[in-house]
Amino acid sequence: MIVGILEIHLRIFSARTLKEKRACIQRIISKIRNSFNVSVAEIGGNDQWKECILGIAMIGNEKAFLDNALNNILSFIEKEKSVWIENWSMEIL
Repeated sequence: MIVGILEIHLRIFSARTLKEKRACIQRIISKIRNSFNVSVAEIGGNDQWKECILGIAMIGNEKAFLDNALNNILSFIEKEKSVWIENWSMEIL
C-alpha cells in the first residue's frame, strides 16, 4: 500500500469575510472529492479569511498513479479563478 499526500497553501481572492472564505473552500473541496475520489480537509488557516491550507490524501498500489493523480489535482486547482496556489508539497510514502 502506498500513500500520497498533498499539502496546498492557497490565497483566496474572492473572500472578504470568513463566511465567504468557507463557502469558496467548501465548493473547491466538493469539486476535488467528486472529481478525484480523494480525502480532502482544510488543515490550516482556519481563522484567516485570505489564506487556507488544504490536505489531500490518496491510497494506491503504484507510485506513478499517485504522482499523476496528485499532479492532476494541482492542475485542477490552478484553473480555479477564486484562489491562487502560493506553495505546495507532495509526499509519496
